[in-house]
Amino acid sequence: MQILSKVIWENGVLSRTPLGRRLRTKDVDALNYATGTELVVRLHRPEEIELDGDEFGSAIAFKTWISPGGLTVRVPAPTA
Repeated sequence: MQILSKVIWENGVLSRTPLGRRLRTKDVDALNYATGTELVVRLHRPEEIELDGDEFGSAIAFKTWISPGGLTVRVPAPTA
C-alpha cells in the first residue's frame, strides 16, 4: 500500500501543484533508495525480463550500468 500510495497519489496527484509538492513524504519504508553507477541482480528462479519494453527472455541474473550524465529524465514543467 505504501508503494501504491507513493507512485499513484504522491507522484501522480500531489506532484501536480505547489501545495501538493509540499505535502509529499520523503521516503517510503517499503522502498529501498540507492544511488550508484552499476546494478547487479541475482534471482532465486528465472524471471522474464524486458529491455526498453521488449521481451528479452528469462534470466536468473543480470548486470546493468549507467554512465554519469548518460540518463536524461524529462518531466512536464509545473503549471502556474
